[in-house]
Amino acid sequence: MSVTPSPIGGFAAQFFDNNGVILSGGKIYTYAAGTTTPQASYTSAAGVTPHANPIILDSAGRVPGGEIWLTDGLVYKFVIETAASILIGTYDNITGVNSNFVNYTVQEEVITATAGQTVFNLSTINYTPGTNSLTVYIDGVNQYVGDSYLETDSDTVTFTSGVHVGGEVKFTTAVQTTTGAVDASIVSYEPPFTGSVATNVEAKLAQYVSVKDFGAVGDGVTDDTVALAAAIAYQQSSGCTLGLVSGKTYNVSTWSALTLSNPFYLEGQNATLRCSNATRVAFVICQDTTKITNTIFDGWYRIVNNTTAVTQTIDNFEFVGNTCINATAGANNFAYYLLLQNPVNRVFVDNNRFFDAKTAAVYVGDNVYANQDTWQNITVSNNFIDGVSIDAGPSQIFGILVYGRDVLISGNSVKDVECAAGAYSSSNGAYGIYTKSRYTRIVNNTVHNIGVVNLNADADQLIGINVKGTNRGVTSAPNGYSSLVEGNTIENIGAAGTYGTGVSMDHNGVIVTGNWIESGRYGVLAADPIVASNDGLVITSNHITVGAGANSRGIEIATYDTHTVLGENVINAGGTGNCIRIRSVSGVLANVAVNTNSFRNCGVALFMSADTFNISNITITDNILVSGTHGVFMNTSGGGLYTDITIMDNDFSAASTAGIDGAGISATTRIRNNRGYVSENGGATGSISTSAAVTHGCASIPTSVIITPLGVGPTDVYVSSIGATTFTINFGGGGSQAFAWEAKVSNYFA
Repeated sequence: MSVTPSPIGGFAAQFFDNNGVILSGGKIYTYAAGTTTPQASYTSAAGVTPHANPIILDSAGRVPGGEIWLTDGLVYKFVIETAASILIGTYDNITGVNSNFVNYTVQEEVITATAGQTVFNLSTINYTPGTNSLTVYIDGVNQYVGDSYLETDSDTVTFTSGVHVGGEVKFTTAVQTTTGAVDASIVSYEPPFTGSVATNVEAKLAQYVSVKDFGAVGDGVTDDTVALAAAIAYQQSSGCTLGLVSGKTYNVSTWSALTLSNPFYLEGQNATLRCSNATRVAFVICQDTTKITNTIFDGWYRIVNNTTAVTQTIDNFEFVGNTCINATAGANNFAYYLLLQNPVNRVFVDNNRFFDAKTAAVYVGDNVYANQDTWQNITVSNNFIDGVSIDAGPSQIFGILVYGRDVLISGNSVKDVECAAGAYSSSNGAYGIYTKSRYTRIVNNTVHNIGVVNLNADADQLIGINVKGTNRGVTSAPNGYSSLVEGNTIENIGAAGTYGTGVSMDHNGVIVTGNWIESGRYGVLAADPIVASNDGLVITSNHITVGAGANSRGIEIATYDTHTVLGENVINAGGTGNCIRIRSVSGVLANVAVNTNSFRNCGVALFMSADTFNISNITITDNILVSGTHGVFMNTSGGGLYTDITIMDNDFSAASTAGIDGAGISATTRIRNNRGYVSENGGATGSISTSAAVTHGCASIPTSVIITPLGVGPTDVYVSSIGATTFTINFGGGGSQAFAWEAKVSNYFA
C-alpha cells in the first residue's frame, strides 16, 4: 500500500493542551473527511501495521512509534481530545504530504505541411481537447487555439487557413502518468553502455529480488519457509537473481525440495539458510543453469540433489563461495552436500567450505551410466573440506568424487575423511579425492588424514587420490587415459605398514609427478586395469614415505603394463619394505624404466617378482641406495621368467646384504658398472700344472670366463666349472703355465 506522511503528528511530534500542558494520554481520532467513519492511519512507511483508533499518546504527549502515515489519495478528518475526552480541536480535509502528487511526461510530434494543408492527423500523440494541454507551433511561431486552429478531436487539429508548403508544424502535449507518488514503472532508466536498451526503474530493480520482498524475516526464529518458497517461485518465473540479506539467518522447518525447471540464481550475501526439518531434506533439485553463491547452508541433507531420475542435461552449474555445515544423514546414512548425478556440461565448484559432510562433500557423476562422458568440463577448485564421515555400517566415503571427462581438481584441501568401525571389504573404504574420468588434472591439492575407526579395511581402500578409468560403453577401447596428478601433498593415509595408499590408479596415460606422499602402506599403486593394460605410466619426482612394515611399498606396479617410467623419486620405505615393487600379476609386464631414483631406509630397494607371467625389457639405471639390505632382488617363486633385464650404473654400495640378488638373474640379465655389485673381474694366475681353482670375486656366478695363456705351453685349455666363488681351469699335456683371466656375470658386454 502506498502511504505518505501525515501533516499532523507525522514525525516525532509532541502534543499539548490549550494551556500548554503536555497532552499525556491524549487521543487522536482519524476519520474519512467530513464524516465520523473511522479511517486507518499507519505506523510506518511500509503501510502494513495500522495505528489504534484512537491513537493514545504516551506520557510525553507523543505518538507511539513516533510516526503517522496516511493512505495516499484518501482525505482525512483528525479529532484531538484530552485523556478525559475533552475536545481540543477538529481538522478536516487533511491529506498526506505530497498525496495525489501528479506526474506528467511531455510528448511531441512534428508534421511537414503540404501546400494549403488545414487538417493534421496526429499519429504518435493524443491530447484532451478543451484542457489547454496542447501547444502548436508553425516554423517555431506559437499558434493560438480558436484563432489559428481548432481542437477537432484527441488526434486531429484543423487550421483556420492553409499552411504553406514545407511548414514545420510541431504539436506538444503533457500527459499525466500517475496520480500518486512517483511509481518506479514510469521512471525511465537508460543503461550507460554502448548498445544498451532503455527500460524503467521497476524492471531494472526486478532483475534482482530479495527474499525480504516476500516477507522473509531472517531472525533465525521465524519460520521463513513460505516466504522463501514464494521467492524461489518468482525467481523461476522471472529469471531474476534471488538475494538474501547479509547477516540474516532464514529458518525453514517444513521444507520440501523444490524441483527447478528454469535457470536458478541465488546470491546469499553470506546469509544463512538453516533447515530444521525433523526429517532429512534437500534444498533444490536443479534441471537447468544454476548459480549459487556466498550462502551458508546449515543442517541440510543435501544442498543440490540431482539424481539419475532427472534426465535433462544441465548446462552450467556454479557453486561458489558457499559454506556448508551440519549435514544430516538420511537412509543408510548417505548424504552429500552436492549431488549431481544427472548429466552436466560445465561444472564449477570453487572456493567453498564444507564441514562435517556425510558420505561425500562433492559428488559429480554416477557409476551406473554406460557412458560417463555425459559429464564434461568439471572444475572443483580451492575448496576446504573438513570432515567426511559415515555414522554406521560399511560404505564408501569421499571428500571429492567425480565421474566424467575434462576434469580439473585443483587447490583443494581435504582432511579427516574417516569411516566408522565395521567389516569393510574391497568395495568399501575412504578416499580423499576419487575420480573415474579421462583427461583429468589433479593438481596442487592437500589431502590429510584418510582412515577408518578400528581399521578393518583392505589396504588399498584407504586412498588419498584415486584415479580410475571411465565407463564409456566402448569395451574395445581403453576406458580411461590422460590423467595428471601433480604437486599434491598427501599425508597420514591409513596406518603404518598395513593400510593406506597415497595415489592409486588403474588406467592408461597417467602422470604422477612432483607430489609429497606420506602413507601407511603404498605410496603409489598401479593396480589391475579395467580393460586394457596400463600403457604409459610416468611416476617421477615424487617424495614418498611409507610406514614401517615388510608389506610397505613406495611404488608398486602390479599389472600388465607397458611403457612405464619410474624416475627421480625419493623413496623412504619405512625400514623393511620395498621402495619399488614390480609384479607380473595379470599378464606380461614389459618396457619399464627405473632411473635416477633415491632409495633409503628399506629392505629391498627394487623388488621384481615374476609371479605368474614373464617380466621383460626392464632398464634399471643411475639409481642410488642410501640404506637398505638389497639394491635389486629378482624373485622367481611365482613361476614367471625374466628376459631383457638391464641393470647398469647404479650405486648399491650401501646394501647390507647384496647389491643385486635373486634367482631371476640369468645369462640374459645385463649387469654392468654397478657399485656394490662386482659383475666383472679379472687377473692372472701363478704357474698351474694340469688344473686349479681360481677365486673370481664376482657378486654371483659368472656367465662367462675368458682365459689366456701367458706363455708357451699346453693348448687344450678350458674352464671346467664355474661356481659362486671360484672357477676351475683345466688343460692337457705336461708342464705348467700361467694364465690371464676375465670373468663376467653377464655375457652381454663381452
